[in-house]
Amino acid sequence: MCLAKMAPTCLEYVQNAYIGKWDFTSPDYQGTSYDSGLNGMDFNLINDQTLYDPIYVHNQGLYFDGTSHIRTTNTWTQTLEESITYEGWIRPTGTPKGDLIAFEEAPNLNSFSISINGANIEVDIGGTIGTVPITVPTVGDWTYVGVSIQKIENNRVNVCAVMGTNAEVCVIVNAEINLPAVGHTFQVGNNFQGMIKDFSVLDWPKRGYEFSSMVQTSGCTAFNGAACTMCPSTTGQCISTCNKNEYGSTCTTCLSPNCASCYGDTYAQCYQCLPGYDFTYMGQS
Repeated sequence: MCLAKMAPTCLEYVQNAYIGKWDFTSPDYQGTSYDSGLNGMDFNLINDQTLYDPIYVHNQGLYFDGTSHIRTTNTWTQTLEESITYEGWIRPTGTPKGDLIAFEEAPNLNSFSISINGANIEVDIGGTIGTVPITVPTVGDWTYVGVSIQKIENNRVNVCAVMGTNAEVCVIVNAEINLPAVGHTFQVGNNFQGMIKDFSVLDWPKRGYEFSSMVQTSGCTAFNGAACTMCPSTTGQCISTCNKNEYGSTCTTCLSPNCASCYGDTYAQCYQCLPGYDFTYMGQS
C-alpha cells in the first residue's frame, strides 16, 4: 500500500505506465518507427535528407547529423501529467548537445524540452530552465541517460539526471510542466549529433536505483570483439559502434557507394541513400 502523500513516486500508485516507448533499431528499412506504448505516437521517416530525416544505422538506431529531427504524426491524448521520466541510450558523435525530446504545443513551439549541452542536462519548462550538471559522455561511446521531473508543489519541481554509471544529481526548478490531455507532438533530435538507439517516457519520476538498474557495468558481451564499460541490463550486450556506412556483426562496409547506411550486402539493402540519390525501381541507390 502507498500513502497518498507518496504519490507520484510510489511504484504501486503509478503502475509504471508508459507515455511512449520507441526502439529505433530495425533489421530493414521501416518508414514508421512505432510507439509500443498505449498512445500510438509513431514517428514517420520519408527517406528524404533535405527534409531533416535522420538515417537508420544497422544495430544502432537512428543517426542525427545536427540538423535532422523527427516528429510524431499524432498528438498526445493521455491525461494530464505533472511528473515524468525520460530515459534511453545515446551515442554522441560530436560535441554532446541538442534536444533529446521536446513536447510541442505546435511545430517548433515547445511546452517543455529536455536537452544535453556539454556538461549539463537542461530542462526548459516554458522558458524557465533547470540546469543539472552531469559527467560529459565520451564521444563515440554508448551511454545511458535518464532524466526525471517530479512535482513537489505548485510551480516547483525536482529535476534529477543520470548520465551513464554516475550518481544522479538533482536541482529544484520553480516551474511545473502541466501537460494538457491533447494537442502535443513530440520532436526528437533537434541539434543533436549522434545515434539514438531507443528511449521511453514514463508517467512517474524515477530515482536512484531505478535509474542505475537499467545499466550493466560488468560481464557485457562484446560486439565485434570490442568490449564496453556499460550496456543495457535488459540485454547484457554491448551495442554496435560500427560506422554509419557499415552493417552486421563485423562492421562490413555497404556495397553501394551511394548508400548512407545499409543492412546487407546488396544494392537493395540500403536503409537510406546519400543526399542527391534516391531508390530506383531496382532498389539501388
